[in-house]
Amino acid sequence: MKRFLLAISISFASIGLLASQAISAPVTNRGGITDTRHNLMVPYANALMLGVKGTLYNDYGEVCVYCHTPHGAATNAPLWNRTLPATGNYTPYSSTTMDTIVGQPDGISLACLSCHDGTIAVDSIINKPGSGYYTPGGSTDWGPNTAGNHFGLAQSGQTTSATGSCLLCHFQGSGIAPAYEVAAFTQNLSNQHPISMNYPTPAQDPMFNQPTNSNGRVAWFETGGMANRADDNEIKLYSDGASGYKVQCASCHNPHGTLSSDGVNLYPTFLRKSNSSSALCTTCHIK
Repeated sequence: MKRFLLAISISFASIGLLASQAISAPVTNRGGITDTRHNLMVPYANALMLGVKGTLYNDYGEVCVYCHTPHGAATNAPLWNRTLPATGNYTPYSSTTMDTIVGQPDGISLACLSCHDGTIAVDSIINKPGSGYYTPGGSTDWGPNTAGNHFGLAQSGQTTSATGSCLLCHFQGSGIAPAYEVAAFTQNLSNQHPISMNYPTPAQDPMFNQPTNSNGRVAWFETGGMANRADDNEIKLYSDGASGYKVQCASCHNPHGTLSSDGVNLYPTFLRKSNSSSALCTTCHIK
């Protein structure tokens, strides 16, 4: 194990500065997902320009394939191209002033955590482009148009450790690899906004606004978009499979980005609406 870590340290020491520049390359957040950090081809392309091909992750030659596939998809999100994290190992948010007990993540939040809990490699997908590359458990093996890399070490790397597989190397000051702590929450969600919790009814808590529309699958807070449709810039709640709705990651965040009122730039951090004067927070919370 020591030899293995030493080899990684030596490898990254030789390209550390270039890799850091590639990972932190700016994006414009204009127009759509191709100009956001969810376009995982962007840092790879920058790495090629910096001459460090093969040190980051697999280039599948497509933007959408890192999350979606038209065939062989998993559940929890439309045409999802990633394995889902195992449940039961998360530490959810809790507070002595909350009436609701937050359980394990479920639904669309698990799809988000398949990248953001730091236990599964960002290029570990189920179905790579081309024929014959379907791997139900998720794979980072070499394939067409890929460089091959060390991320196979974290393939579906479920862990209950405090750091998570990816963050064993990708933490601030490691000297081994660029830091991913901002994007990888680990499975300790105790300091994150609670997710997969049922949204309270007025009888349960009168300090919450109630959604203005619902269609059985999703409820939303209408803000003047297209009528009778949950638009990208409207806060959403997701069905709990019964008669209620849950707060999920995608309630406040749109992974594809949401255009701001200028029609050009996206709201930062993939928010569905501006949080100026806490407008996003007060969509739900009466304060």
